[in-house]
Amino acid sequence: MGQRTIEVDGYQFEIDQLKTGLQNISLESSVLPGDDPVVKLYKQYFNPPSFAAYRSFFLPADWGGFTESDFNTWQSRVHSNQMILDKTMQLRDQFGNKYAICQYRMITKENEIPGNAIFKKINQDWKHISFMNDQQAEGLKAIGMLDDEYLMLLPEDGSTRKLANAPASVSKVAIEKFNRNETFQSVRKILATKGVSSNDMTIAENLFASKAEVEMAKYIAVQYKLDVYDLMEELNEALGFTMFKFVRTAKSQ
Repeated sequence: MGQRTIEVDGYQFEIDQLKTGLQNISLESSVLPGDDPVVKLYKQYFNPPSFAAYRSFFLPADWGGFTESDFNTWQSRVHSNQMILDKTMQLRDQFGNKYAICQYRMITKENEIPGNAIFKKINQDWKHISFMNDQQAEGLKAIGMLDDEYLMLLPEDGSTRKLANAPASVSKVAIEKFNRNETFQSVRKILATKGVSSNDMTIAENLFASKAEVEMAKYIAVQYKLDVYDLMEELNEALGFTMFKFVRTAKSQ
């Protein structure tokens, strides 16, 4: 019996281990001796004892300027919402590099957001993969968003499946719990204070309705000579939830 193999962007990844049905694992629970190695990574990465412990998951060249204040904000978000671990994977590429993926969902009042954390084995330590320096990063991110059923049905006969040939429906997507048409009314009030014209307001509403809120903010910022990050922060405050994530981090760089 062969292994499940996926090809993404010209890279081949063999799935050495795939575990599902992990929803009962609590992020708050201590790391136990019998924990699966990738479950340990999940607990240690999302619930680290300190900023220094979190930073140890990154190589110096991959550290993106995340401050301790950013870390505290992120930890507050993690612990104030429900985190569900859906699956773990261990993979290797055709060059022998080893990877681990934790696929999770963060459930907030407004959204059910799928995500993944991806790690690479470097000198016997697991390091968070670099989206700046690792060419395989985007492909692994795509694998980390795949639905359980698609992965379980991959042939184990040694053949390779190209992810590019799979339908978009095999990837998990965010589930919104709010009505975008109603929510835009709060956005409209803020944009009106910026002197946004009726034509640009319609463009903004259409972008927001199509889930392109970042493009909307950038468009308005350019048209009205606004700082896009200040606008995003103001919109977050008006909406009462974080529509635009990591604004402070981006603003500080």
